[in-house]
Amino acid sequence: MDLTIEEKITETDVLIIGNGPSAISLSYMLSGWTPYYRPSGVSDDDLLHLRLSYQAKDHVPITEMNLQELSDGLEGRTSNPVALVFDQLCRPYADIGLNMPSQLRWERQENRAIKHIVVGKEIKPGGVWQNIQGDLKTLSRSLWMGLPDLDFKDFLDERRMMSGDPDHYNAEERARVSHVTEYYEYYVQKKGLQKNFINGCLVTSVEKLAVHPMHVDEESGEAICNCSRDGDHKHEDMWEATCLDLNEDSKTSGQVFRIRAKNIVLAVGTSDLPNTVPAPGTNLEFVKHCVKNVAKELDDIEEGSDTVLVVGAGLSAADAIQTAHKKGLNVMHVFRETPCGNPVQMMKKLPKAIYPEYVQMYELMCGDLETDWYRPYPHFKITEFLENQRVMLENELGDQEILEASIVLLQVGTSPDLSFMPLQGTNLGVVDGKKIDLKHNPLDVDPFTNESCSEPGLYGIGPLVGDNFVRFITGGAVAITQHIQMKNALITM
Repeated sequence: MDLTIEEKITETDVLIIGNGPSAISLSYMLSGWTPYYRPSGVSDDDLLHLRLSYQAKDHVPITEMNLQELSDGLEGRTSNPVALVFDQLCRPYADIGLNMPSQLRWERQENRAIKHIVVGKEIKPGGVWQNIQGDLKTLSRSLWMGLPDLDFKDFLDERRMMSGDPDHYNAEERARVSHVTEYYEYYVQKKGLQKNFINGCLVTSVEKLAVHPMHVDEESGEAICNCSRDGDHKHEDMWEATCLDLNEDSKTSGQVFRIRAKNIVLAVGTSDLPNTVPAPGTNLEFVKHCVKNVAKELDDIEEGSDTVLVVGAGLSAADAIQTAHKKGLNVMHVFRETPCGNPVQMMKKLPKAIYPEYVQMYELMCGDLETDWYRPYPHFKITEFLENQRVMLENELGDQEILEASIVLLQVGTSPDLSFMPLQGTNLGVVDGKKIDLKHNPLDVDPFTNESCSEPGLYGIGPLVGDNFVRFITGGAVAITQHIQMKNALITM
């Protein structure tokens, strides 16, 4: 059972904002679970194996090792070095599709536990995954979806035995989104983390309460701390988050409360704010922005007579088009650049055996495949959304065209919502003064601690620091946990 309003702690060591897989993994480690190297005779990298074997010979946990030395020279599908270390340890040879056992052993050590609270606006653990259309499949293979010390396979096996579900686990295949969301809820319960979670909670603001120097009272001679608010906390900087309870089942729904923490971790992901297009009329009722559950949005669209207009050239646009097609709807598709002419277009690189729907979408967009239900508009942009469900387009030559659509789905990406942070987080990116952006301006953090380079005591994890796949978030959780443990003098390097 999640914490109730009366039980919510107002002061803690670590506050994690977001309740997705990044926050879940970090909560697991902050709860005292400690990784040890377990050689299996199979290693992605012989040099990493030698380094670990040397440092682990005296029963030393990896959180007491030098992460920078361990990661030196490693390469992989992320630029974050600690993430590479733990990806190789959790999933040896995963990139070539092998399902090898983990080389990590986890021990629960109470003396390493750090008091923490996880707050997230979703009613259940899982973050944005709770809102994604359940019948879709993940981009990642099933092998890559597990969190620390609980294989996704084991969850699916138990689920099948309990429910009689015929779905079977295949490490090479992609997981169903509905199974992944169930897995995150199961993980929190199985690992006993629910006592740290406040779900259905929106953080509305965060501020840093700076502690000023001590002064001596002239009458009593007592040393007094000049704190920024009431002088009621210890002699160190604290973060204070103002929160709003959103839980519809709670009798105290809407209650405002505050949490103070020595450290704060941003684990909000990058999917909160839908991107839009620079055209008038985006607020019209038939224009929908970054719809995650397209099937539900299309429930009222009449099969065979209505047309859906999808805008965007990425995977979310492809998912929307495929969902509309399954519902028997015609689709018009507007995108500014054909994927065959874009060398970094993801759909261009996906193998057909694993991603058949995306390869088909690629062929449709390039004009290599024609159907009677799909009509592409490459090299067009939206110039205006009009009344009566009309949309004006313009191509690169200046030619204009007006289309009629029952609904418009703007699937043009999302951005993180850091509006609750001072300066809306514009002081936290690699490019100072600019909003955080997944592709062009991630959080600027130390690669071996995940601590902000501009705000001590503030950390980032997951997509905000470039780890866009679940398989890489364990490294970020280890880096943050090690650094906070060091600050708390729990370990000595």
